[in-house]
Amino acid sequence: MLNWPKDLTPHGRIQGVTPSKSPSSPLRPGARKLTNVLVFLVLVLLASLPAAGCIAVVPYQPRSALVAEQGLPEVKRLLSEVTRRAINPHITTVDVQDDFLWYSWTETYPGPFYVPVTTSHQNQIYFANIGRIELYENNNVYVWGPGDSRRDMVLFADANDAKLFIDCLNSLKAARVK
Repeated sequence: MLNWPKDLTPHGRIQGVTPSKSPSSPLRPGARKLTNVLVFLVLVLLASLPAAGCIAVVPYQPRSALVAEQGLPEVKRLLSEVTRRAINPHITTVDVQDDFLWYSWTETYPGPFYVPVTTSHQNQIYFANIGRIELYENNNVYVWGPGDSRRDMVLFADANDAKLFIDCLNSLKAARVK
């Protein structure tokens, strides 16, 4: 059995003195319990983040013979149509040539004093310089150039558009390399 001093209780309080309930007290009675619950929830959230994982690459084998099957003008038309259907970036102009795909898009963001500012961007992808193309679970398509330099990222509404975009790029690359 522990020998407590006569004026202390086992919880460390002095007998006859009640805890302060004044407004200057750093924590009100019940606030400590709420703080402990919030700390617990934050720790649970941080512990569950690694379980969420990253968006995975979809294993997809593109059709490289699309030009041989449908012809060069039809594949260029398909690539132009599917590129215009991209969600992000919002592509406004597309030009498909024998050697490259050129497109432009606009981006609007808040400028000075929150007045909307719209800027135009352009990108040109040469078919011969495509290193690899990756399709992700969220329908993002990453086009990589030589030396693993990312040329662009395009988000599509569904996996069929993303796969058609990849098929067209790969078949035009295969036709250009020959």
